[in-house]
Amino acid sequence: AVKVDETVLVSSYHQRSSAPKIRDGPQDGPQGIGDHGSSGCSWPCPVDPHGRLHRKQAERVAEAELQAFQMQHGTDAAASQQRDQQMQAQIEEPQQQNARHRSTAYAAAEEMADLESQCFHCCL
Repeated sequence: AVKVDETVLVSSYHQRSSAPKIRDGPQDGPQGIGDHGSSGCSWPCPVDPHGRLHRKQAERVAEAELQAFQMQHGTDAAASQQRDQQMQAQIEEPQQQNARHRSTAYAAAEEMADLESQCFHCCL
């Protein structure tokens, strides 16, 4: 029996553009979807070949929106610094509160432990 290398068959299958649309190659998932854009698959794929173009376009749009926003609201360094300080204060305040709560909780737990140990002494 001659052992045939499947990968060679599949790659030659992919190079023929007139190949029947049978999705049985190992690169295809159960739905026949795979990253064929980079592997040079010539037959029509469910994967959008223009995905990269769309991403570039989206990046450009986001950049334009950011510039428009900056022009509208001004890129005043002092204003952004003030915003940063406010944000920092909003973050630090709860952290300090948490620390206070934690210390009181520890104190309460220790007090309870003391009381319990005294009670156990009585019961014994």
